[in-house]
Amino acid sequence: MKKVLEIKSRLYKLEEKELYELPATGREYAEMSIDEVERKAFGFAEDDIKIIEPSKLNIRWKDDYENAVYKQEKSGLSKEDWAKTVDLSEPIQLSYEKGKFYIEDGHHRYYAAKILNKELNVNEVDFKDKPHLTAIENALIEGKEVPEEVLKDYPQLINKNMKKVLEIKSKIEKISEVDKSDKSVAVEILNQLGGNRFIAMTGARNFVADGNRMMFKLPGTMTKNRINYITITLNSMDTYDIKFVNLRGDKIKVIEEVSGVYNDMLQSVISDRTGLALSL
Repeated sequence: MKKVLEIKSRLYKLEEKELYELPATGREYAEMSIDEVERKAFGFAEDDIKIIEPSKLNIRWKDDYENAVYKQEKSGLSKEDWAKTVDLSEPIQLSYEKGKFYIEDGHHRYYAAKILNKELNVNEVDFKDKPHLTAIENALIEGKEVPEEVLKDYPQLINKNMKKVLEIKSKIEKISEVDKSDKSVAVEILNQLGGNRFIAMTGARNFVADGNRMMFKLPGTMTKNRINYITITLNSMDTYDIKFVNLRGDKIKVIEEVSGVYNDMLQSVISDRTGLALSL
């Protein structure tokens, strides 16, 4: 009996479809719980996030954050002493939009936790994006085949995303136009970063392949320390050396250099240094 149940379980998993393959009006989608839908679309459900690191949060309401900074400065206390007066046990409220967490309530707690390098308790996460729509949109951006019966419920996605898909393909084709000796390393690096998804989520552009190196630009207004240029080099140890740069006119400022990065660490290192979310 146990073996029969195990076989049935395996067959069910094989038959289980991705969210973007399910029509919004279909029975399979209707029978899914809200938590299941959210986890498939975003990787977590609204109530799954209980604690979070300040480094993963973004500011939506700048006035509220600046008010917290102002209060600390006017308190006459050092940052650390002021931060210790803030009750970090009280949870904060977050929203999640386009792959990023934003603070909705709790800017003083966020600022204090950031100073003390402590985690924050989370009361709730409000999803600003519709999960089913998000799953389909991401699938289109990544070049996955979305069934026509699913797309007919969202005709607005076809024209909206086609331009973005073509732009991404154009960027990848530019890398493919270089000599094979240059292309192989650059294409492999891009694949390890996440390919189409990486480009779509970071706004990376102007890719250049040069032997064992790949370079590209980022929108500096979205990154930590205004990093807007990254060079990734495959070294003799078969690991990567990464240089994070702020390039402004003819002025070049190296923000940080990280050596000996393994391929499975590329995404996390770049995400940590730039503050950009590379996955949902």
